[in-house]
Amino acid sequence: MQTMRFFVMLTSAVTFLFVVDAQAPAATPNYNCTNIITKLTVPEKDPCTNTTAYANLGACSEFMNGTLDTPSSECCSSVDAVWSKSPACFCKVTFFSKFAEPGPERAILRPQLCNLNADLCSICPTYLIEKREHRFKRLNTASVVTVSVIVTLVVVGSIMLVRHIRKKVALKKTESSKTFVPHFNNV
Repeated sequence: MQTMRFFVMLTSAVTFLFVVDAQAPAATPNYNCTNIITKLTVPEKDPCTNTTAYANLGACSEFMNGTLDTPSSECCSSVDAVWSKSPACFCKVTFFSKFAEPGPERAILRPQLCNLNADLCSICPTYLIEKREHRFKRLNTASVVTVSVIVTLVVVGSIMLVRHIRKKVALKKTESSKTFVPHFNNV
């Protein structure tokens, strides 16, 4: 009997926690992922090409340029629309804003202020690529090592070839001086 009462109370407590948790508002995502995003860049093919993203996000211009402290409802509607239709483009305009100050900071705040419940720090890197300068640094190091090895082999090979040729020439000179009988001695 006591065991049954314990299970009933435990079940009630767990049910209560699920109900309370279900009613709690979703936590606003934290978009402080600049350490990840700064290592990435937008692909050469602009993800905003052939989209209406820029036109839609025009509703956010007053917020982006600092005229409004919070995005308007029209702005937030356009944020939702662009995110749902063109997430790669949305990532570009959020993390790689071309606006003058305070635009770049506001571009990152805009999804939070519009209650966009998406983990942009996890999703956006899938649409971005590693910055080329990082790849070229590795490539340049490998190229320098490769070229250095090739040049070293060519120089060492050339030195060995010159020595070999000099030895042959010296050997021929000594052989020819031994077998050479002056013409005037026989006369």
